[in-house]
Amino acid sequence: MERPQPDSMPQDLSEALKEATKEVHIQAENAEFMKNFQKGQVSREGFKLVMASLYHIYTALEEEIERNKQNPVYAPLYFPEELHRRAALEQDMAFWYGPHWQEIIPCTPATQHYVKRLHEVGRTHPELLVAHAYTRYLGD
Repeated sequence: MERPQPDSMPQDLSEALKEATKEVHIQAENAEFMKNFQKGQVSREGFKLVMASLYHIYTALEEEIERNKQNPVYAPLYFPEELHRRAALEQDMAFWYGPHWQEIIPCTPATQHYVKRLHEVGRTHPELLVAHAYTRYLGD
């Protein structure tokens, strides 16, 4: 028997996540970089660094998604053709950093920390990949 839900509680996962993360979204949108990004006032080097970070993040996330695509928690969300971004980001890296991009793209300590966490989650708690995928694929 389904438990009744209070009228104030969202009825589906996306609504619940939106409500639960509202304050964090407001903070993120008001971060200095994001305000400048939305105004088109980010330097070329700053933009390249963000794109390089996204490349590293999506590489790790998609490696872990592939590793866990049969996991019953993640399997219903496995849509690599529609969602995976690594191939497109590789094209972006070649554009921004040139033909030897793999040898020279930066990886900040914060990005390294996030990549490490994605691999840890994929190995030890693959059900948490759902939250990371939601954040990345719908947030970026």
